[in-house]
Amino acid sequence: MGSAASFKQLRLFLIESCLDWRPRGSFGNVFFVIICINVATHFEWVADWLSISVSTWEMLPTASREQGLFLGSELFFVGESLYRDGCFADPFGYESGATGWVAPLIPTVLMFLLWITGGSIESVAIIVLILHTVMLASMTSRVIQESRQWGSAVWGGIAVSLVFCSDFEYLFLVTHDCVSLAFFLFLACYPRAGYHRAKIFSSPAFVGLSGGLLILASPVIGFCWFACRSLNVWRKTEANPSSCRPKQRFQAKADLRGGLIGCVVASMVVVPWCFRNQYVLGLVAPVKTNAMFELYQSMYHTNDGIPDASTFLLHPAIEDSYLADEYRRVGEAKFLQTCSEKVIGRLRERPDWYLNQVGHRLLYSLLRIRSHSSWNALGIVNAFVYAMPFVISIGTLFIGYRFRIAWLSASVFVIIVFLVPYWLISFYSRYAAILFVPRCLLTSWLLSALFGKLNIPQRLRL
Repeated sequence: MGSAASFKQLRLFLIESCLDWRPRGSFGNVFFVIICINVATHFEWVADWLSISVSTWEMLPTASREQGLFLGSELFFVGESLYRDGCFADPFGYESGATGWVAPLIPTVLMFLLWITGGSIESVAIIVLILHTVMLASMTSRVIQESRQWGSAVWGGIAVSLVFCSDFEYLFLVTHDCVSLAFFLFLACYPRAGYHRAKIFSSPAFVGLSGGLLILASPVIGFCWFACRSLNVWRKTEANPSSCRPKQRFQAKADLRGGLIGCVVASMVVVPWCFRNQYVLGLVAPVKTNAMFELYQSMYHTNDGIPDASTFLLHPAIEDSYLADEYRRVGEAKFLQTCSEKVIGRLRERPDWYLNQVGHRLLYSLLRIRSHSSWNALGIVNAFVYAMPFVISIGTLFIGYRFRIAWLSASVFVIIVFLVPYWLISFYSRYAAILFVPRCLLTSWLLSALFGKLNIPQRLRL
Protein backbone atom coordinates (compact mmCIF):
# COMPACT_ATOMS: atom_id res chain seq x y z
CA MET A 1 0.00 0.00 0.00
CA GLY A 2 2.81 2.37 0.88
CA SER A 3 4.68 1.65 -2.34
CA ALA A 4 1.53 2.27 -4.40
CA ALA A 5 1.01 5.63 -2.64
CA SER A 6 4.64 6.55 -3.21
CA PHE A 7 4.35 5.67 -6.89
CA LYS A 8 1.20 7.77 -7.18
CA GLN A 9 2.94 10.74 -5.56
CA LEU A 10 5.89 10.34 -7.91
CA ARG A 11 3.59 10.21 -10.92
CA LEU A 12 1.71 13.33 -9.78
CA PHE A 13 5.00 15.14 -9.19
CA LEU A 14 6.24 14.31 -12.71
CA ILE A 15 2.95 15.40 -14.29
CA GLU A 16 2.88 18.65 -12.34
CA SER A 17 6.52 19.45 -13.09
CA CYS A 18 5.91 18.94 -16.82
CA LEU A 19 2.73 21.02 -16.83
CA ASP A 20 3.98 23.82 -14.57
CA TRP A 21 5.74 26.22 -16.95
CA ARG A 22 6.37 28.95 -14.39
CA PRO A 23 10.13 29.62 -14.19
CA ARG A 24 10.87 28.01 -10.82
CA GLY A 25 14.18 26.49 -11.81
CA SER A 26 12.59 23.02 -12.05
CA PHE A 27 15.13 20.62 -13.53
CA GLY A 28 12.32 18.74 -15.27
CA ASN A 29 11.00 21.84 -17.03
CA VAL A 30 14.45 23.02 -18.07
CA PHE A 31 15.44 19.54 -19.23
CA PHE A 32 12.32 19.31 -21.40
CA VAL A 33 12.94 22.73 -22.98
CA ILE A 34 16.56 21.92 -23.80
CA ILE A 35 15.53 18.56 -25.27
CA CYS A 36 13.12 20.44 -27.55
CA ILE A 37 15.92 22.79 -28.67
CA ASN A 38 18.27 19.88 -29.34
CA VAL A 39 15.63 17.96 -31.29
CA ALA A 40 14.86 21.07 -33.33
CA THR A 41 18.51 21.58 -34.25
CA HIS A 42 19.93 18.07 -34.50
CA PHE A 43 17.37 16.14 -36.52
CA GLU A 44 17.27 16.86 -40.20
CA TRP A 45 13.52 17.00 -40.84
CA VAL A 46 12.92 19.37 -37.93
CA ALA A 47 15.88 21.52 -38.95
CA ASP A 48 14.55 21.74 -42.50
CA TRP A 49 11.14 22.76 -41.15
CA LEU A 50 12.83 25.52 -39.16
CA SER A 51 14.91 26.52 -42.22
CA ILE A 52 18.21 25.61 -40.55
CA SER A 53 20.87 24.40 -42.95
CA VAL A 54 21.94 20.99 -41.67
CA SER A 55 24.91 20.80 -44.00
CA THR A 56 26.36 23.99 -42.50
CA TRP A 57 26.60 22.66 -38.96
CA GLU A 58 27.80 19.52 -37.26
CA MET A 59 24.33 18.06 -36.76
CA LEU A 60 23.50 14.87 -34.92
CA PRO A 61 22.92 12.11 -35.68
CA THR A 62 23.56 13.02 -39.33
CA ALA A 63 27.00 14.44 -38.54
CA SER A 64 30.02 13.20 -40.41
CA ARG A 65 33.28 12.49 -38.61
CA GLU A 66 35.08 14.64 -41.17
CA GLN A 67 33.34 17.80 -39.99
CA GLY A 68 35.55 20.14 -38.01
CA LEU A 69 34.19 20.17 -34.47
CA PHE A 70 32.36 16.83 -34.45
CA LEU A 71 32.67 15.18 -31.01
CA GLY A 72 35.56 17.42 -30.10
CA SER A 73 37.61 16.87 -33.26
CA GLU A 74 41.09 16.05 -31.88
CA LEU A 75 39.52 14.69 -28.71
CA PHE A 76 37.48 12.18 -30.69
CA PHE A 77 40.34 11.13 -32.94
CA VAL A 78 42.56 10.41 -29.93
CA GLY A 79 39.70 8.53 -28.24
CA GLU A 80 39.24 6.49 -31.41
CA SER A 81 42.96 5.71 -31.47
CA LEU A 82 42.75 4.56 -27.84
CA TYR A 83 39.82 2.30 -28.69
CA ARG A 84 41.39 0.91 -31.86
CA ASP A 85 45.07 0.55 -30.94
CA GLY A 86 45.33 1.35 -27.25
CA CYS A 87 47.58 4.32 -28.08
CA PHE A 88 47.13 7.99 -27.17
CA ALA A 89 47.97 9.12 -30.69
CA ASP A 90 46.84 10.57 -34.05
CA PRO A 91 45.00 13.73 -32.88
CA PHE A 92 44.05 14.84 -36.40
CA GLY A 93 42.67 11.63 -37.83
CA TYR A 94 45.71 10.67 -39.89
CA GLU A 95 48.62 8.57 -38.69
CA SER A 96 51.09 10.81 -36.88
CA GLY A 97 52.26 8.94 -33.79
CA ALA A 98 52.06 9.58 -30.05
CA THR A 99 50.61 12.88 -28.90
CA GLY A 100 50.01 15.11 -25.91
CA TRP A 101 48.10 17.66 -27.99
CA VAL A 102 44.92 17.29 -25.94
CA ALA A 103 44.16 16.71 -22.27
CA PRO A 104 43.52 13.01 -21.58
CA LEU A 105 40.23 12.88 -19.65
CA ILE A 106 37.66 13.50 -22.40
CA PRO A 107 39.39 11.24 -25.01
CA THR A 108 39.41 8.48 -22.39
CA VAL A 109 35.67 8.94 -21.82
CA LEU A 110 35.06 8.84 -25.58
CA MET A 111 37.16 5.66 -25.80
CA PHE A 112 34.98 4.09 -23.10
CA LEU A 113 31.80 5.11 -24.96
CA LEU A 114 33.16 3.56 -28.16
CA TRP A 115 33.91 0.40 -26.22
CA ILE A 116 30.42 0.04 -24.72
CA THR A 117 28.76 0.81 -28.09
CA GLY A 118 30.96 -1.58 -30.07
CA GLY A 119 32.65 1.23 -31.96
CA SER A 120 29.42 2.84 -33.19
CA ILE A 121 30.17 6.53 -33.79
CA GLU A 122 26.48 7.31 -34.25
CA SER A 123 25.62 5.80 -30.85
CA VAL A 124 28.43 7.75 -29.19
CA ALA A 125 27.13 10.94 -30.80
CA ILE A 126 23.65 10.35 -29.38
CA ILE A 127 25.07 9.62 -25.90
CA VAL A 128 27.16 12.80 -26.02
CA LEU A 129 24.09 14.78 -27.05
CA ILE A 130 22.14 13.37 -24.10
CA LEU A 131 24.98 14.14 -21.69
CA HIS A 132 25.22 17.70 -23.02
CA THR A 133 21.47 18.10 -22.54
CA VAL A 134 21.69 16.93 -18.91
CA MET A 135 24.66 19.24 -18.25
CA LEU A 136 22.94 22.27 -19.76
CA ALA A 137 19.74 21.52 -17.86
CA SER A 138 21.64 21.19 -14.58
CA MET A 139 23.47 24.50 -15.05
CA THR A 140 20.38 26.33 -16.27
CA SER A 141 18.19 25.06 -13.44
CA ARG A 142 20.75 26.13 -10.84
CA VAL A 143 21.15 29.59 -12.40
CA ILE A 144 17.39 30.14 -12.27
CA GLN A 145 17.24 28.93 -8.67
CA GLU A 146 20.03 31.29 -7.61
CA SER A 147 18.43 34.18 -9.51
CA ARG A 148 15.25 33.66 -7.51
CA GLN A 149 17.25 34.16 -4.29
CA TRP A 150 18.20 37.77 -5.00
CA GLY A 151 15.54 38.88 -7.47
CA SER A 152 13.19 36.87 -9.62
CA ALA A 153 13.41 33.58 -11.48
CA VAL A 154 12.01 35.45 -14.49
CA TRP A 155 15.22 37.46 -14.85
CA GLY A 156 17.23 34.26 -14.50
CA GLY A 157 15.23 32.67 -17.31
CA ILE A 158 15.66 35.75 -19.50
CA ALA A 159 19.40 35.84 -18.78
CA VAL A 160 19.78 32.17 -19.74
CA SER A 161 17.79 32.77 -22.94
CA LEU A 162 20.03 35.69 -23.89
CA VAL A 163 23.20 33.67 -23.34
CA PHE A 164 21.68 30.76 -25.27
CA CYS A 165 21.10 33.08 -28.22
CA SER A 166 24.54 34.67 -27.92
CA ASP A 167 26.38 31.31 -28.06
CA PHE A 168 23.75 29.11 -29.69
CA GLU A 169 26.25 27.64 -32.14
CA TYR A 170 28.63 26.23 -29.53
CA LEU A 171 25.99 25.26 -26.96
CA PHE A 172 23.63 23.46 -29.35
CA LEU A 173 24.86 23.12 -32.91
CA VAL A 174 28.34 21.67 -32.54
CA THR A 175 29.51 18.86 -30.30
CA HIS A 176 32.90 20.12 -29.23
CA ASP A 177 33.89 20.20 -25.56
CA CYS A 178 32.33 23.59 -24.69
CA VAL A 179 29.31 22.23 -22.80
CA SER A 180 31.37 19.61 -20.94
CA LEU A 181 33.98 22.16 -19.89
CA ALA A 182 31.29 24.65 -18.88
CA PHE A 183 29.83 21.97 -16.60
CA PHE A 184 33.25 21.13 -15.15
CA LEU A 185 33.87 24.82 -14.47
CA PHE A 186 30.49 25.02 -12.76
CA LEU A 187 31.35 22.11 -10.46
CA ALA A 188 34.87 23.34 -9.77
CA CYS A 189 34.39 26.97 -8.91
CA TYR A 190 30.96 27.55 -7.36
CA PRO A 191 29.89 27.13 -3.74
CA ARG A 192 27.09 24.63 -3.16
CA ALA A 193 27.27 23.41 -6.76
CA GLY A 194 26.08 19.87 -6.12
CA TYR A 195 28.75 17.64 -4.62
CA HIS A 196 29.94 20.22 -2.06
CA ARG A 197 26.89 19.49 0.11
CA ALA A 198 27.70 15.86 1.00
CA LYS A 199 30.27 15.48 3.76
CA ILE A 200 32.29 12.77 2.04
CA PHE A 201 32.43 14.80 -1.17
CA SER A 202 33.74 17.87 0.67
CA SER A 203 36.64 15.96 2.22
CA PRO A 204 40.12 17.22 1.22
CA ALA A 205 41.01 13.92 -0.47
CA PHE A 206 37.91 13.94 -2.69
CA VAL A 207 38.32 17.64 -3.49
CA GLY A 208 41.92 16.96 -4.51
CA LEU A 209 40.91 13.96 -6.62
CA SER A 210 38.22 15.95 -8.40
CA GLY A 211 40.68 18.81 -8.92
CA GLY A 212 43.20 16.45 -10.48
CA LEU A 213 40.57 15.10 -12.86
CA LEU A 214 39.54 18.65 -13.76
CA ILE A 215 43.16 19.47 -14.61
CA LEU A 216 43.27 16.38 -16.83
CA ALA A 217 40.10 17.62 -18.55
CA SER A 218 41.42 21.14 -19.12
CA PRO A 219 44.50 22.82 -17.61
CA VAL A 220 42.73 26.20 -17.62
CA ILE A 221 39.77 24.84 -15.66
CA GLY A 222 42.23 23.16 -13.34
CA PHE A 223 43.90 26.54 -12.87
CA CYS A 224 40.50 28.06 -12.02
CA TRP A 225 39.87 25.24 -9.54
CA PHE A 226 43.21 25.86 -7.85
CA ALA A 227 42.64 29.64 -7.73
CA CYS A 228 39.16 29.23 -6.23
CA ARG A 229 40.34 26.70 -3.65
CA SER A 230 43.26 28.94 -2.69
CA LEU A 231 40.98 31.96 -2.36
CA ASN A 232 38.55 29.94 -0.26
CA VAL A 233 41.29 28.77 2.12
CA TRP A 234 42.72 32.30 2.36
CA ARG A 235 39.29 33.74 3.22
CA LYS A 236 38.77 31.17 5.97
CA THR A 237 42.17 31.73 7.50
CA GLU A 238 41.70 35.51 7.31
CA ALA A 239 38.36 35.12 9.06
CA ASN A 240 40.09 33.13 11.82
CA PRO A 241 43.35 34.96 12.61
CA SER A 242 45.85 33.63 15.09
CA SER A 243 44.71 36.11 17.73
CA CYS A 244 41.26 34.51 17.95
CA ARG A 245 40.10 31.87 20.36
CA PRO A 246 41.73 28.39 20.32
CA LYS A 247 38.73 26.80 18.57
CA GLN A 248 38.93 29.32 15.73
CA ARG A 249 42.70 28.91 15.46
CA PHE A 250 42.21 25.16 15.22
CA GLN A 251 39.62 25.63 12.45
CA ALA A 252 41.96 27.92 10.52
CA LYS A 253 44.75 25.35 10.72
CA ALA A 254 42.33 22.61 9.64
CA ASP A 255 41.26 24.66 6.61
CA LEU A 256 44.85 25.27 5.62
CA ARG A 257 45.75 21.61 6.14
CA GLY A 258 42.74 20.54 4.06
CA GLY A 259 43.79 22.83 1.22
CA LEU A 260 47.32 21.43 1.25
CA ILE A 261 46.02 17.85 1.25
CA GLY A 262 43.79 18.65 -1.72
CA CYS A 263 46.73 20.09 -3.67
CA VAL A 264 48.89 17.04 -2.88
CA VAL A 265 46.18 14.61 -4.02
CA ALA A 266 45.59 16.63 -7.21
CA SER A 267 49.33 16.57 -7.93
CA MET A 268 49.40 12.79 -7.46
CA VAL A 269 46.69 12.50 -10.12
CA VAL A 270 48.34 14.85 -12.63
CA VAL A 271 52.08 14.23 -12.28
CA PRO A 272 52.04 10.72 -13.85
CA TRP A 273 50.59 12.19 -17.04
CA CYS A 274 53.25 14.90 -17.11
CA PHE A 275 55.92 12.19 -16.74
CA ARG A 276 54.26 10.32 -19.59
CA ASN A 277 54.62 13.38 -21.85
CA GLN A 278 58.26 13.70 -20.87
CA TYR A 279 59.02 10.00 -21.38
CA VAL A 280 57.08 9.46 -24.64
CA LEU A 281 57.46 12.85 -26.32
CA GLY A 282 60.48 14.34 -24.60
CA LEU A 283 58.49 17.47 -23.77
CA VAL A 284 58.06 19.19 -20.43
CA ALA A 285 54.37 19.99 -20.65
CA PRO A 286 51.71 20.43 -17.95
CA VAL A 287 48.99 18.09 -19.27
CA LYS A 288 48.80 19.48 -22.85
CA THR A 289 51.59 20.19 -25.32
CA ASN A 290 49.87 22.45 -27.84
CA ALA A 291 50.15 25.82 -26.04
CA MET A 292 53.25 26.86 -27.95
CA PHE A 293 51.59 26.05 -31.29
CA GLU A 294 48.56 28.16 -30.36
CA LEU A 295 50.86 31.07 -29.59
CA TYR A 296 52.81 30.48 -32.81
CA GLN A 297 49.56 30.39 -34.80
CA SER A 298 48.36 33.64 -33.23
CA MET A 299 51.67 35.44 -33.87
CA TYR A 300 52.38 34.21 -37.40
CA HIS A 301 48.99 33.50 -38.99
CA THR A 302 46.87 36.37 -37.63
CA ASN A 303 47.24 40.13 -37.45
CA ASP A 304 45.27 40.68 -34.26
CA GLY A 305 46.09 37.43 -32.45
CA ILE A 306 42.58 35.96 -32.83
CA PRO A 307 42.33 32.77 -34.95
CA ASP A 308 39.29 32.37 -37.16
CA ALA A 309 38.05 30.11 -39.98
CA SER A 310 40.69 31.35 -42.42
CA THR A 311 43.44 30.69 -39.89
CA PHE A 312 42.19 27.13 -39.40
CA LEU A 313 42.92 26.33 -43.06
CA LEU A 314 46.62 26.30 -42.11
CA HIS A 315 46.11 24.13 -39.02
CA PRO A 316 47.70 20.65 -38.86
CA ALA A 317 44.16 19.29 -38.56
CA ILE A 318 43.71 20.12 -42.26
CA GLU A 319 45.37 17.11 -43.87
CA ASP A 320 46.56 18.84 -47.04
CA SER A 321 48.00 21.94 -45.30
CA TYR A 322 51.74 22.50 -45.21
CA LEU A 323 51.73 22.39 -41.40
CA ALA A 324 50.10 18.95 -41.52
CA ASP A 325 52.89 17.75 -43.84
CA GLU A 326 55.52 19.07 -41.44
CA TYR A 327 53.73 17.62 -38.40
CA ARG A 328 53.63 14.17 -40.03
CA ARG A 329 57.20 14.35 -41.26
CA VAL A 330 59.03 15.42 -38.11
CA GLY A 331 56.62 14.29 -35.38
CA GLU A 332 54.87 16.27 -32.67
CA ALA A 333 57.88 16.92 -30.43
CA LYS A 334 60.09 18.37 -33.18
CA PHE A 335 57.15 20.27 -34.66
CA LEU A 336 56.42 21.99 -31.34
CA GLN A 337 60.10 22.72 -30.72
CA THR A 338 60.20 24.50 -34.10
CA CYS A 339 57.10 26.50 -33.15
CA SER A 340 58.71 27.42 -29.84
CA GLU A 341 61.89 28.65 -31.53
CA LYS A 342 59.87 30.82 -33.93
CA VAL A 343 57.80 32.27 -31.09
CA ILE A 344 60.89 33.15 -29.06
CA GLY A 345 62.47 34.75 -32.13
CA ARG A 346 59.41 36.90 -32.80
CA LEU A 347 59.18 37.94 -29.15
CA ARG A 348 62.79 39.11 -29.23
CA GLU A 349 62.32 40.99 -32.49
CA ARG A 350 58.86 42.47 -31.91
CA PRO A 351 57.68 42.39 -28.28
CA ASP A 352 55.32 45.25 -29.13
CA TRP A 353 53.61 43.02 -31.72
CA TYR A 354 52.85 40.43 -29.04
CA LEU A 355 51.56 43.05 -26.58
CA ASN A 356 49.33 44.49 -29.29
CA GLN A 357 47.85 41.05 -29.93
CA VAL A 358 47.26 40.55 -26.20
CA GLY A 359 45.32 43.82 -26.20
CA HIS A 360 43.22 42.68 -29.17
CA ARG A 361 42.47 39.36 -27.50
CA LEU A 362 41.46 41.12 -24.29
CA LEU A 363 39.10 43.44 -26.18
CA TYR A 364 37.59 40.63 -28.23
CA SER A 365 37.11 38.27 -25.28
CA LEU A 366 35.33 40.96 -23.24
CA LEU A 367 33.34 42.84 -25.89
CA ARG A 368 33.49 40.61 -29.01
CA ILE A 369 34.92 43.52 -30.96
CA ARG A 370 37.65 43.12 -33.60
CA SER A 371 39.49 45.76 -35.57
CA HIS A 372 37.72 44.72 -38.80
CA SER A 373 34.27 44.00 -37.31
CA SER A 374 31.29 44.83 -39.51
CA TRP A 375 28.12 45.77 -37.68
CA ASN A 376 24.40 45.29 -38.24
CA ALA A 377 21.46 45.57 -35.87
CA LEU A 378 21.55 41.90 -34.81
CA GLY A 379 25.32 42.00 -34.38
CA ILE A 380 25.09 45.05 -32.12
CA VAL A 381 22.43 43.41 -29.92
CA ASN A 382 24.45 40.19 -29.74
CA ALA A 383 27.64 42.08 -28.83
CA PHE A 384 25.76 43.99 -26.11
CA VAL A 385 24.32 40.80 -24.61
CA TYR A 386 27.72 39.13 -24.79
CA ALA A 387 29.58 42.05 -23.23
CA MET A 388 27.32 42.69 -20.21
CA PRO A 389 28.80 40.15 -17.73
CA PHE A 390 32.38 40.90 -18.78
CA VAL A 391 31.93 44.65 -18.37
CA ILE A 392 30.42 44.05 -14.92
CA SER A 393 33.41 41.88 -13.97
CA ILE A 394 36.06 44.36 -15.08
CA GLY A 395 34.09 47.27 -13.65
CA THR A 396 33.91 45.73 -10.19
CA LEU A 397 37.69 45.41 -10.16
CA PHE A 398 38.28 49.06 -11.03
CA ILE A 399 35.71 50.58 -8.70
CA GLY A 400 36.48 48.19 -5.86
CA TYR A 401 32.87 47.04 -5.57
CA ARG A 402 32.30 43.77 -3.73
CA PHE A 403 29.23 41.63 -4.37
CA ARG A 404 27.48 40.55 -1.20
CA ILE A 405 26.52 37.20 -2.77
CA ALA A 406 28.99 34.33 -2.98
CA TRP A 407 27.85 33.14 -6.42
CA LEU A 408 28.24 36.58 -8.01
CA SER A 409 31.64 37.19 -6.45
CA ALA A 410 32.70 33.76 -7.67
CA SER A 411 31.48 34.67 -11.18
CA VAL A 412 33.64 37.79 -11.36
CA PHE A 413 36.66 35.91 -10.04
CA VAL A 414 36.18 32.93 -12.37
CA ILE A 415 35.78 35.09 -15.49
CA ILE A 416 39.02 36.95 -14.85
CA VAL A 417 41.03 33.88 -13.87
CA PHE A 418 39.68 31.85 -16.79
CA LEU A 419 40.47 34.48 -19.42
CA VAL A 420 44.02 35.38 -18.34
CA PRO A 421 45.73 32.35 -19.98
CA TYR A 422 43.80 32.93 -23.20
CA TRP A 423 44.76 36.60 -23.27
CA LEU A 424 48.40 35.54 -23.09
CA ILE A 425 48.26 32.69 -25.63
CA SER A 426 45.23 32.53 -27.94
CA PHE A 427 41.47 33.04 -27.78
CA TYR A 428 38.86 31.27 -29.91
CA SER A 429 35.29 32.54 -29.89
CA ARG A 430 34.01 29.19 -28.58
CA TYR A 431 35.87 29.67 -25.28
CA ALA A 432 33.26 32.20 -24.15
CA ALA A 433 30.62 29.44 -24.14
CA ILE A 434 32.56 27.69 -21.36
CA LEU A 435 31.73 30.69 -19.14
CA PHE A 436 28.03 29.89 -19.45
CA VAL A 437 27.21 29.93 -15.72
CA PRO A 438 29.06 33.11 -14.68
CA ARG A 439 27.71 34.97 -17.70
CA CYS A 440 24.13 33.91 -16.92
CA LEU A 441 24.43 34.83 -13.24
CA LEU A 442 25.89 38.28 -13.85
CA THR A 443 23.40 39.01 -16.64
CA SER A 444 20.55 37.97 -14.34
CA TRP A 445 21.89 40.20 -11.56
CA LEU A 446 22.14 43.17 -13.93
CA LEU A 447 18.59 42.65 -15.26
CA SER A 448 17.27 42.40 -11.70
CA ALA A 449 19.14 45.55 -10.70
CA LEU A 450 17.93 47.56 -13.72
CA PHE A 451 14.34 46.36 -14.11
CA GLY A 452 13.46 44.58 -10.89
CA LYS A 453 14.18 44.80 -7.20
CA LEU A 454 17.23 43.18 -5.66
CA ASN A 455 16.48 41.21 -2.54
CA ILE A 456 19.58 39.76 -0.89
CA PRO A 457 18.85 37.45 2.05
CA GLN A 458 21.33 37.55 4.92
CA ARG A 459 22.34 33.90 4.39
CA LEU A 460 23.57 34.70 0.86
CA ARG A 461 25.76 37.59 1.85
CA LEU A 462 29.49 37.23 2.11
